[in-house]
Amino acid sequence: HKARGGGEQPISREVLGDALVRAAAEVGEGAFTRRFLLGEWQDVVDAWDLRTWEAYRDVKRLGRKTRLPEAARERAWRVFEALQVMLEQRHEITLAQVYHRLANEFESSGRIPYEHAVVDEAQDISAPQLRFLAAVAGQRSNGLFFAGDLGQRIFQAPFSWKSLGVDVRFAADDSPDAIEALIDDRTVAVYLEAIGNPAGNIPDLEPIAVMAHRHGVPVI
Repeated sequence: HKARGGGEQPISREVLGDALVRAAAEVGEGAFTRRFLLGEWQDVVDAWDLRTWEAYRDVKRLGRKTRLPEAARERAWRVFEALQVMLEQRHEITLAQVYHRLANEFESSGRIPYEHAVVDEAQDISAPQLRFLAAVAGQRSNGLFFAGDLGQRIFQAPFSWKSLGVDVRFAADDSPDAIEALIDDRTVAVYLEAIGNPAGNIPDLEPIAVMAHRHGVPVI
């Protein structure tokens, strides 16, 4: 980020929460809790780089457990708009904004310093991080490799990977037929766990390896 001209100081979650409370007080919106504002900012506004009231009004708030009618959403936006002004004045930036800014720069300039990316614990990835990775190598054949535990995805706010330029396919089960149905000319490996977590399944490795090798694909 600094190499691309970014001079702002990234801020922590704690500092961000304090700034949201100050922004709410500044615009007279004291009804929202710190927890709600922080979650709404990180999971919706910052996650999707929303910069206008119209964009926030129309976005789908996937994974948010609190319903927010349009009137309440408009009041919340006043807080987020005040926060954006505050961050700009203080030359501060969130990590999500770093990812968005780099993705924008890569997409517009075409000057990308990497050819491939390997990502472990992919279930923990956020929307801004995935957008950044898609800008880095999503358009290259076999540019991205993800390893993760789909069962732990419940701990992240849901979002569509495909909408961010990354199409991921999961086999219905660990049978050779189910895995083979997903292999195509872009498949670089079949990745699995010897003992699945959290299901506890134990794949039959030999027939899976025979099937994969028939397609010229290694098993990891």
